[in-house]
Parts: sequence; C-alpha cells; structure tokens
Amino acid sequence: MDQDHINFSSKFPWRSIQPENMAQMTSGAQENSSLLRLNLPMFVFFGVFTSSVWWIIFEYEKGAELIAASYFIVLAFMGTLMLLRRNMIGALMLVAYLSVLQPAFRAYSPILPYLALEYLVILWAILTLLIQPRRSPLSAPILFYSAYLLLELNGTVFSKNPNLMRGVLVPSSALGFTLLISTRIQINHSQLNNILTAYLIGALNLAMIISLNYLNGATIRWGSDSNLDAAGGMGPNQIASLLGIGVIICIIFFEESGQSSKWLHLFPAAWMALLMLLTFSRTGLALVIIALLIYYGVFQANRLRSFTSLILLSLLGALIFMQVVDVTGQAAVNRYTDLSPTNRLDLARYGWQLFLNNPLLGVGTGNFHLYMESTAYFGQTSGAHNELIRAAAEHGILGIVFWSGFAISSLWLAYQSAAGKARAIRILFLAVCFAYTFTSGLKLMTQPLLLLLAYSALLPEEPEEVDAPWAYPIYRGKEVH
Repeated sequence: MDQDHINFSSKFPWRSIQPENMAQMTSGAQENSSLLRLNLPMFVFFGVFTSSVWWIIFEYEKGAELIAASYFIVLAFMGTLMLLRRNMIGALMLVAYLSVLQPAFRAYSPILPYLALEYLVILWAILTLLIQPRRSPLSAPILFYSAYLLLELNGTVFSKNPNLMRGVLVPSSALGFTLLISTRIQINHSQLNNILTAYLIGALNLAMIISLNYLNGATIRWGSDSNLDAAGGMGPNQIASLLGIGVIICIIFFEESGQSSKWLHLFPAAWMALLMLLTFSRTGLALVIIALLIYYGVFQANRLRSFTSLILLSLLGALIFMQVVDVTGQAAVNRYTDLSPTNRLDLARYGWQLFLNNPLLGVGTGNFHLYMESTAYFGQTSGAHNELIRAAAEHGILGIVFWSGFAISSLWLAYQSAAGKARAIRILFLAVCFAYTFTSGLKLMTQPLLLLLAYSALLPEEPEEVDAPWAYPIYRGKEVH
C-alpha cells in the first residue's frame, strides 16, 4: 500500500472512505491534524448551496416565509437522523450553522416559533442523552447551572406573564441541556474545524443577505444609535455580534493556516467586519477586540509573531473603518468614539436596586421586564441585557451565587483542563460568550454553542470512532477493517 499523506480535511462530509491501515499515517499528516484549518471543500460546496437557498428566499418575497420554514424543517430532520446514527458532530455542525442564521429565520419565517432553534436543541439534547454513553462526569459548571435552573423553574410560580416567562425559561433550559451534552462528547481538532467552518458558512450567508439589502437600494440613515436597516431589518446588536464571531473564526484560521493560504481568510473577515461596523452596534467590535487580546496578548508564546499579527490586523481594521466613514460620514466617528453604554448601565443599576428590594427570593422568572415599567425603575418595558443582573433581580441571593459559580467554574475548567493553544481557544470561546451575555443577555443559541466548545473541544483525550457521514473519526494506530 502506498504511504501517501492522508488528509481528512479535504473530504466532503458525506464521504466515508477509510484507509486500510491508519498506522501508516506519516508524522507530517499527524502534525497537520492538530491544526485548526478551514475545511475548504465543505466550505465551497455548502457555501454555494446554502447561499443559493438564501438568495431564493430573499428574492422570492411571496414564498419567502414558506421556503425559509421548509429549509429549517429539512435541516432539523437531517440533524435528527444524524443523531439517531450517533453522529453528534454532524448535528453540532447544523447547530452552528442554524445558530448564526437565527435572526434571519426569525425575520423571514415568522410562522416558525420565535424560539424554534432552542426547542430543537432541547429535543436533540434529550435524544443525545438517551443514546450516547457518558464520556465525562458532571462538572462544577453543570452542577452550578443545574441549581440555577431549579431556581428558574421555581420562579415560574411567581411569573405574571406566561410569554415573558417562556422567553426566559426556554433559552435558559437550552443552555442547560447543551451543558449536559458536553458529558457525552469530546471534540478533536478536525471536528472543531468542521463546526467552525459550518458557523462561518452561516455567517457568510448572513453577510450575503445584508449585502443584498444594500444592493436592492435600501434607504439607510445613520445616526447616533445602532441601525436596524443596516442590519438587513434584523436586530443590529445580534447581527453585529454574530458577524463579529465570524471575524474571530477567520482570524483563528488565519493564524493557524499555512503561509500559502492564510491570507485568503482575511477577505471574508474584512467583508463581515465592514457589515458589522455599518450596523453601528458596538457589541461585535467589542467581542473582536476581546478575542484578539486573549488570543494574541495572553496565551501566545511567540510575542514577536503576536505583535506582528496584531499590527497587521489593526491596519486592516483601520482600512475597513475608513471605508465605513466614507459611507456614513462623521456619524461613524461619533458613534464609535462615544464610549457611553447607552441604557445598559441604567438597566443594570435599576436591576440591582430591584435585587436589593427583593434579596431573598427575587421577583420571579420573567418579571424583570414588568418591574422595569414602573416609574420607580426604568420607566418602560425592557430586558436586563445582563444575565447576572437578571439572575439577581429574579432569583435573589441564590441566583447570584449559582450564576456566578457557573461562570467562574467554567473559566477555571477551561483553563486547567488544557494547555497552550487549546487553552487559548477554550478561554477565547468562554470570554466571547460571557462578554455577549453580560451586555445583551441570553438571546441566541450561539452562546450555548460556544460554551459547549469551551467544555468539550481540544481535550487531551481523543474521541471514539464514529461511523457516520459528516463525522471525521480519529483512528488510532490500529487496522480498520
């Protein structure tokens, strides 16, 4: 048998061609398998296919709602079949893809439940818990968050509005079930490549939808606030954050790729960064800056290389911002030099006052919105935009203890269970997740996905083989029949 290098990243996801003897892998191939790289064939094939679907949805206005709903249902059915075949990586790739397009499905297919993806993930998590054996014990973050979920459930007794209660409880439950999945899976480098590639495909689909809105001559007036029209009619804070995470993934691939191809990752990164900045939501930019500081400033051993990369990316960012100024004028300069946190500090202050007035049991799950209507607080209905503040206001002192314990133990788990590059990536995922959660609340399935990756990705132990399409198994040094 020829002893050529075996490169799994070049396979299409549905192919399951297995070598006769994986012990014949060369050291070069083994070294390449530890790198985080874009799965280019999957990116091109599925990128073109999914972009075509969204182009049809965008252009065919009369049938857009039905087409988008059908698309979601088909992907949900595919993911369910994958789980039944114990192909968790394929299902996670779909979760990554769907999570970044969550605002698009909400905008283009209102016939779907607003929390359709959360319901789907809860269903998939239950299915996973039933069919997959446990790979790791319940960790401290899971125990803390399980205790917090009990508070959420107990708080429903005091809920005054079922819709507000459901809008809080379902995302919290989806996060809890996602944490439980981390006990059933370990994600190696090639599998993480595929999950991040799936997210990037979704992010570029989202960028295409917003770009089509510009090309169709949308009238956009930029002012001093985040801009709904610049986000394609979707929530600008969510769009900026999702595109910002797409930029972060491109930067990770840029840093990890070989010299011949690494520069290609900067093109989609620049496109998404431009659209992110045009939303005038500063959350996405903040997430990118946090990720850069952690990835290059804290955990990289080669300081000179890190400094050079930061200078290069800063120059690219400056060029992109100059283009934003050309489009929007002085409004962009005013917006991004204004460091005031809009109403978020006011909401945090009123939320803390609400906690001080109800320190033992809190006000009940979902009731934060209603109390903010009072002139004694914010004076209008609003969410907390900060999960820790909401936990304190709605569940009292125990809410603070359990949620803080969950966050702190998560950071400790990610730090102590890995080293080097793996530690940097895991801490980066957690930092981005918690930064978004502390500024915008728990609004998207991307946040639980990042937590799952921080708990389960790049662990020292290798996962078991998975005989299923869209899964990339690791075959240890033995013959495969």
